[in-house]
Amino acid sequence: MKKRISFIKKVKSEKGQSLLEIAFSLTFLLVLLAGAVDIGRIFIAYISLRDAAQEGISFGSVFPTYCNQIIARTTSSSSVMFQPTASMITVLIGGVPCASASADQACIGQDITVRIANPGYPMTMPFIGAVIGEQSIPLEVTVSDTILRPPCP
Repeated sequence: MKKRISFIKKVKSEKGQSLLEIAFSLTFLLVLLAGAVDIGRIFIAYISLRDAAQEGISFGSVFPTYCNQIIARTTSSSSVMFQPTASMITVLIGGVPCASASADQACIGQDITVRIANPGYPMTMPFIGAVIGEQSIPLEVTVSDTILRPPCP
């Protein structure tokens, strides 16, 4: 008889343990899920930036002296989720900023580079920000290509 009573007492005392285990497990799983969503958002933003830079470089390899149009093409071709501003975009021709490139640098065979840099892409999950030290991360994409026209002087 004593064994049966002690068994019943033991079961009654462990009822709150299950609730506590579920609370800890659910909290951990929700933080993990939110982190995965944030990483997915960052990946989609990076792909969007890369595609926008590739669109700008495609235009720039044919029209290398049209600096403002390269930037406009880059900003207009990015997704709605992340649209870079003109201040985030740098166009280099042969390592020199596009606006100050000479005719010798902006001709067939020279390199053209479009760089998009966002120093603070926001993260939505506050716990990840506490782990890495800030609530945003820097995103940067650099795409290079060869100028296809005009011929060199």
